[in-house]
Amino acid sequence: MELDDIVEQVSRGVAPKGLKHALKIDLGDAGCVRIDGTQVTYDDGPAETTVCTTVGVLAEVISGRIDFAVAYYEGRAEIHGSRNLAMQLTELLTENGLITPVRRFKRTIPPDEIADALRS
Repeated sequence: MELDDIVEQVSRGVAPKGLKHALKIDLGDAGCVRIDGTQVTYDDGPAETTVCTTVGVLAEVISGRIDFAVAYYEGRAEIHGSRNLAMQLTELLTENGLITPVRRFKRTIPPDEIADALRS
């Protein structure tokens, strides 16, 4: 996925609601993508939160393979500012049907199995 494709997909994903605060994604030598409200630009302007990562990791986030939380905990992204704001981007893209939510667990455990395990 090319950077222009990523920016186009992010633009479509944030258009209906937007983010309440500016979020900048610093992609190193590839430049910066800034989301301010519903506007998505190639801009190194000020932002409340900055995510430092690579184009490859951003492509994985946009495709729904991972989210910024996973990338952050794996050391593949740094988040300076509000982690919640970075997560809101993934939520917006998911709400608007542009990505499939990340599944972190292989199976859902029925509540009765959980209760049985806690009782034993």
